[in-house]
Amino acid sequence: MNEGERMSSETETTFKIKYPTVIPTILSLCLSTGILIYLSRLYTINLASVAFYLYYGWLLLSLIALVVSIYIECRKPGEIQFAADSLTVNGKVVENSQITEIIVMGYFKPAIGIKIREHTIVPHHLCFSFIGGSDPGQRALTAWSKRNEIKMSNKRFFKWF
Repeated sequence: MNEGERMSSETETTFKIKYPTVIPTILSLCLSTGILIYLSRLYTINLASVAFYLYYGWLLLSLIALVVSIYIECRKPGEIQFAADSLTVNGKVVENSQITEIIVMGYFKPAIGIKIREHTIVPHHLCFSFIGGSDPGQRALTAWSKRNEIKMSNKRFFKWF
């Protein structure tokens, strides 16, 4: 058995997962926040102007996004469990009838997104990558999707953080 795989019964397989890396997001937010702070030193903005509120509103949103991104990056790994007719991702059960598509983004460390009927984008709790080598988990996911007749595609998808 592989490092990331653990068998819990004959019909259920569990793999360790984590949220895909957000380091590029963290770096871009640090850069944009740094530029905003630097610009605030160069230019004085009238307290009564709209630009003042837009500037500090944007700075506040950037700092909040930075904190959320760091929190996501530091979270503990979770688990995905494949059952006969459902997936359990970090303790949340998703029935195969709810899933419209499973999307794989990337090649070396692929991010996987599970698109469900109620959402037009991939919900953050259904976006993950496998820990300890993605090949066994990827093969189990592909086999599960074929068994349950769920479309699996390789393309980019939008995710929150």
